[in-house]
Amino acid sequence: MGKHLFLVRAGCVSTDHAPTALLAAGTCGIPHLAVGNGFVIPPGKFPWPSIRQGKWVSDARLHGAETMLDDVLVRAQLQLGGKVTVKSMRALFGPQDLLDTFAELDHYGGRAAGNYIGPIVSPPAGYKAKWQYPQLQHVLVYLRPEVGSFIAILQALSLLEAEVLCVIPGLSAGQAARLVTPHLRISVEPIDFTTLLPVANAVVGYGNSGFSTQALLAGVPLLMCPRYVEQGMFASRVADLGAGICLDFHANKHQVFNSLNALLEQASYKSAAGLFSRRYSAFTRDHAVTKSIEAIEHAVDGL
Repeated sequence: MGKHLFLVRAGCVSTDHAPTALLAAGTCGIPHLAVGNGFVIPPGKFPWPSIRQGKWVSDARLHGAETMLDDVLVRAQLQLGGKVTVKSMRALFGPQDLLDTFAELDHYGGRAAGNYIGPIVSPPAGYKAKWQYPQLQHVLVYLRPEVGSFIAILQALSLLEAEVLCVIPGLSAGQAARLVTPHLRISVEPIDFTTLLPVANAVVGYGNSGFSTQALLAGVPLLMCPRYVEQGMFASRVADLGAGICLDFHANKHQVFNSLNALLEQASYKSAAGLFSRRYSAFTRDHAVTKSIEAIEHAVDGL
């Protein structure tokens, strides 16, 4: 394979959760902006807040951690033989960054000066499925076998007097066959949620922002069992809205069943999810894409 030398001067660097790319752009004097949810674009407050939910961390400790990070940043630039252009990690973020979420769902809480454009997500392509029992309530599930309390969740779902449709990537066909019931179906392949969500009474997930936001835009309350810190922070925002319940990682079958019944029977959850849906009824993915393009063009024009 021959060697080729490409001389390129980028007009703008746009990233999604790639601080090293932002640093490279910053050291080269190239305009840059981050696009992502609240978790990947830290807020402007100093020091940066802790991501350790439920555990108090002093400002002094947070300040020390950020100072240590900045020291590594400076030393890395020196070791690469260049001058220190970027002195702090927080200098890589700013008002130009695009938060592709809604203020209510920002992992760190809504920011007064946040540039919120809404989610740039599309429902996963998949085969069309239909609800089969119109007389029953409908529960749409998107889980992975690694989710805590996975078996307890499936056991609780099987006890509901409702039609349950599960999408579980990573589950084998044999495992799925052993878990199905007359009212509980499982697909290990993607399903198009477009026509299912508007008729769903509740959804079950693990706090992944894409699926969860789609549910809220459809006015459907959520039961969430987060796998990671990021998902836990997001799930807390949904719970704060009153539009969902966050399960403990080790919840048992009875706890899951009671939570599911609460979502289906208590009107407050449906009401909170419906309020969110109406608030953003005019939102479209195209709007978020257009805002992103405009921001990138503005950064390039600023050269």
